[in-house]
Amino acid sequence: MKTIPNAFCTHGKRQPHILVLPFLFLLFVFGTLWLTGCSDDILNPPVDIPSGEYQGQYALSHANPADTLGLRSGVSEITLSINSTLKTYSLTPFGDSSRILSSQGAYKLAYRKITFTDRSMKTVSDTALLLNGEFTYTFDGVNLVITQSDAVTKREKSFFLLRAR
Repeated sequence: MKTIPNAFCTHGKRQPHILVLPFLFLLFVFGTLWLTGCSDDILNPPVDIPSGEYQGQYALSHANPADTLGLRSGVSEITLSINSTLKTYSLTPFGDSSRILSSQGAYKLAYRKITFTDRSMKTVSDTALLLNGEFTYTFDGVNLVITQSDAVTKREKSFFLLRAR
């Protein structure tokens, strides 16, 4: 007597394997998660920061008792000039420049991130005095807020700026 293997039904057509449906379900779930994870960059491109001057306050705070460089928490008045065509910047502090030094360089935008690359060639004992590295930012057309937190040095830098012109 001839027996029919379990992989075939009585009509001679191949039945779907029992593991195919769970695999397809997992593929659908992970594919959906991957697409939604990438949607910020695809559906929400970075908000461009128009060329001009932005004036306001720079705040430095740190809670590291081992910080021996003497940086004090506090606020400084600054002007940040942006050239959105060349993707360059220039920062000028007013009054107390013990928390941040004047600098210039290039910047790059990504969704909610701005990365400054200082090119001022200053020699400093602490690079936290220069505008350099990756920051988060928000811009609503008038207010530009830039922040950076460093878990290692326990410092937080914040810029609260208004578009001047």
